Amino acid sequence: MPRPAGWKLPLVAAGAVLLLTGCEGGGDRSLFAVLTGAKDPAPTPVAQAAAEAPMPAPGPAAVETAPRRPYVTVRATTGDLATDPAFANAIRQARTARGAEAGFEVVAVAPRPADWTVNVAAGADADRQAEQVLRALRALGVPPEKIALSGEFQRALPASEVRVYLR
Repeated sequence: MPRPAGWKLPLVAAGAVLLLTGCEGGGDRSLFAVLTGAKDPAPTPVAQAAAEAPMPAPGPAAVETAPRRPYVTVRATTGDLATDPAFANAIRQARTARGAEAGFEVVAVAPRPADWTVNVAAGADADRQAEQVLRALRALGVPPEKIALSGEFQRALPASEVRVYLR
């Protein structure tokens, strides 16, 4: 008999209730088998070997890497960046040096104040600046698939800025 659409949701809800009330699957049977009346399939040889294998020793601690250096940092935008000679020359040089695979990551960075209610204004200013940088890159002929856009908050930053990284 075909089961109606969405039949798994009641099973999940019922399973959650059983688990929260302290009920278990009943011996070696899984909760799914208890709820549906089905038999548990025999474990595959690979699954059984994985279950019996000893846990590997923990690896080395994560190594903190040095922060990346931005290719261009835009701190205040007044006017059209695409016609700004320093910005336009830097982008052209990167595209010439890297060729067709030259890509750019535009990161809007806003100061992270102690009062989180101020973040809305700081984030909006950084977003506005990043949008101007994005438009300038497009005006300089960078295809949209070669531009990645992201944002972050950072302590000890006096004002919003946009960092452009090569990728």
